[in-house]
Amino acid sequence: MGNEQRRAAWVLATFIGICGALVSSWGAGAGGATQFIYVNGGYDEATNYSVHEEDLLAFKGGLFRPKASPNSSPSASDGAIFLNAGGPGSAVVPISRDGSFERDQMGWITTRPSRIPFATGPATQNHVTEVFRKLSKENPRRVTAVYADHGEPAGAALWDGTRLGPKAIHQNYDRLPGDPLIRSIHIHCFGGAAIVDPERVVPSEIQKFDSFVAANYPKNRCAFALASEDERAQYVAWSSDWVGSAWTKFFKKHPQPSLAGLKSEFTTTSPLKPTPVLTSDYLANDIFRFMCKREKMGRRIRTSTVCGELSLPVSIPSGESLKRILCEKDDLSAAIQEESENLERFARTSSQLQAIKRYWINRYIEKKSPEVLANYRKYSEKVDQLRAQALISKGKRSEDRLWKEYFELRERYSARYDRAVATLARGNSREFVDYFEKNCDREWLRKNKEHYPEFVDYYFQKNNARFKLWRLGDWLSKFFEEAQQKRRTLNLVHQKERTKLLHVLFSDPEFAKTKKVYENIQDCENSVLN
Repeated sequence: MGNEQRRAAWVLATFIGICGALVSSWGAGAGGATQFIYVNGGYDEATNYSVHEEDLLAFKGGLFRPKASPNSSPSASDGAIFLNAGGPGSAVVPISRDGSFERDQMGWITTRPSRIPFATGPATQNHVTEVFRKLSKENPRRVTAVYADHGEPAGAALWDGTRLGPKAIHQNYDRLPGDPLIRSIHIHCFGGAAIVDPERVVPSEIQKFDSFVAANYPKNRCAFALASEDERAQYVAWSSDWVGSAWTKFFKKHPQPSLAGLKSEFTTTSPLKPTPVLTSDYLANDIFRFMCKREKMGRRIRTSTVCGELSLPVSIPSGESLKRILCEKDDLSAAIQEESENLERFARTSSQLQAIKRYWINRYIEKKSPEVLANYRKYSEKVDQLRAQALISKGKRSEDRLWKEYFELRERYSARYDRAVATLARGNSREFVDYFEKNCDREWLRKNKEHYPEFVDYYFQKNNARFKLWRLGDWLSKFFEEAQQKRRTLNLVHQKERTKLLHVLFSDPEFAKTKKVYENIQDCENSVLN
């Protein structure tokens, strides 16, 4: 067994021991109380943002903590289980108060160690599985599980490079005996893809459809996602302090929330623009996909009933009216495509904007206070040397110590440089703004267009007397959010139509089993999470 294998085995064995001790203290999870689980995957050191840890703390303090002892320490886990990135001391990318990444003089994103003040385990497949294996012996009757940080169409991203999709999630839930009530919350990108398999194929025969529903929508399980299976989410707690974050404010406003309440809140009042979705939404969509596949559309539904429910002209045959309502959604498809294209442009341009802003800031600092930049570059060399030593020491005893020194030094001098920049900007505010609006090196931009094509195109397109370069980020966000809002609005219209039609379909005995599953899911979605 090599060093890496031995180290991995030791970490897993250590966590299993910790997990066993934690689960033994989860007496509140058995019987009638709710067991809380929080999985903060992290992805890797470069994208494990500090806002994700703020989300974790907000959920702990707002949703989980109401069940804690009044004398419980703020640094205790309060009977919940937390899997966070790679475990204690994991690298975190700090987010500034203005919502931007903290970067070094070369434009690279900085990192620091995790600041979670209580025991956590690594967010890997093995550790997630071990949590549910241990929990199976405790027989919890209610579970609320939160999956946070990043995600992909394959599922929630974990620290070991794997993805936690719906199949793996339900396999973990299957370990718990007695059909406990399990509510899942997905606040990562492509959250809907972790609720039900995006690649599932809806059958066209009712007998097969009943089996399909039973396999994809298990009893007493439901979920909420901030974004649909093909959407990237936007952060709710984009804040450097969880106490003032949007999640904390939400839990103060709704101390006993439900999944249905979460969807209502983030559909109507939230500044978020993705399309929030519930398990029942996916089942409804699958019912309509099933109807679309049948040869005789709506053969058991009276035309007058359908048309009356949906205010459609009675002269339209039931089959054609159903097909138009259920199967032909060109406007929604176009909105989804527009959102996807705008997202890619936004991501590319925003990344280029951050790198260029750092380049211009360094030039400004070099002009106004060259000693500040020179001092930072001096310590940057030390940081780079420590990183090289840590990489060379992989698998050795000194590796952890070197990485710790590297992160501490990098954080300390990055923060010092950023404070110096902020001080100069405040002291020369008009000059600082003028520099970015009037004195940027346009010739340098033209020469480097191949490296920053999206940014350069937008910059020269919008660079007129009324355009403020410093506000380009806001402008970029706006056109992307407008596309998301368009999709969400159309989706709401279609959901209202389909909800009305569901009541008609469920009056048909053919859908008796599906109706029972749908009602069970809705009861789950309306249950109090804590």
